[in-house]
Amino acid sequence: MTLCIAAACEHDEEAAVVLCFDWKGQQGQASSETVFKLGQIAVGWPVLIAGDLTAADELIDCYERYFRSEAMTDETIRHAMRIPPQMRKKGLAEDFTQKMLGIPYESHFLPKGKAELPDSFHNGMCDAISNLTLRCSLLIAGLLDEPIGGTSEKRAWVFTVHEDAHVSSEEHFGAIGEGAELANAVLHHRIQESSDSLMTTLHNVYQAKKFAEMAGIGEDTGLYVLKANGSTYEVTEACTKTLHARWLEGFNLSKSRSVFKPEYLKEEPEEL
Repeated sequence: MTLCIAAACEHDEEAAVVLCFDWKGQQGQASSETVFKLGQIAVGWPVLIAGDLTAADELIDCYERYFRSEAMTDETIRHAMRIPPQMRKKGLAEDFTQKMLGIPYESHFLPKGKAELPDSFHNGMCDAISNLTLRCSLLIAGLLDEPIGGTSEKRAWVFTVHEDAHVSSEEHFGAIGEGAELANAVLHHRIQESSDSLMTTLHNVYQAKKFAEMAGIGEDTGLYVLKANGSTYEVTEACTKTLHARWLEGFNLSKSRSVFKPEYLKEEPEEL
């Protein structure tokens, strides 16, 4: 059981993203709250993971390799985010046909499989390949310059990479994992928007995480902020205590008017 949330917001009149995850990991019947679910696909682009950790590492590796040679721009980012999951899906198909038939997928099965294999078997193979999933999902966040008039300003991007390799761009926030449905319900109810302040967003995201714990999500919470300088900062214990106090009080439905304090973020960025 897991939950990861990424929510765009504003801090000091610049774009930012709040990143949240639980620490719970499970193997068989055993579980522990020891899994750090935050990484990065490139400098300034943190990623949150849900699902099979090995599969997630392999998908993140595809993103890392792709973006070593591809520049991220406001005009190309949506298309670029779709390429690595397609690469990984093709790799899974390659592994599957090699395992089942001992032949490569792209150079043999696709052009020759229909002619060489019985129709029922070939159709079954095609169905099995189409049903292959990434066995994980990702939330990817980043900030890019967006031209506005004669100037530019940072815009927050949040992408959800689904298990079927579909990639969606989220306008305000995204959530993945078994707790995502509950978390999304809270964030929609609270009308979380990318124009909300950092403190309001921290409150909303923390509320969503605590509410989703009813689904068996781990109680320990990782909370970080991607700032306009491209670095990711961990929220301090002082901030967490403030958020938790509001949670225990029964945070009302109006937008939070809590004031953000500099001591709510650690001074040094996280090394991802």
